Amino acid sequence: MIAMLFFAGTKSAPTSENIMYERNVDVLILEPECETYTTKNCTQCKDVVNRMKNETSTLVKIVNEIDLICQRVYGPAAKECVNVTNALKKDLQHLENTNSTALCKEWHYC
Repeated sequence: MIAMLFFAGTKSAPTSENIMYERNVDVLILEPECETYTTKNCTQCKDVVNRMKNETSTLVKIVNEIDLICQRVYGPAAKECVNVTNALKKDLQHLENTNSTALCKEWHYC
């Protein structure tokens, strides 16, 4: 559903100083079923995150192997490869240091 919202700086009549702007804004209407759906997604998210936390050491090993492969790549692809492994390492650290509820809220599943 698209709703039209009007934004104005003051309550006075429009002049060149306070022209009203019109923008399209998507509006999400939550039905009762959506709340159940969100709760289900939240629970599933926490389950997946907890499983990933249990496998962190394996994930770290995989990223380290990818890092070794990146060292053998040359040219622009090498830089991208290193960027990817650095991002994965950062994400794994975040996964290790953050509880599942906080992560799922951060990812908008809860």
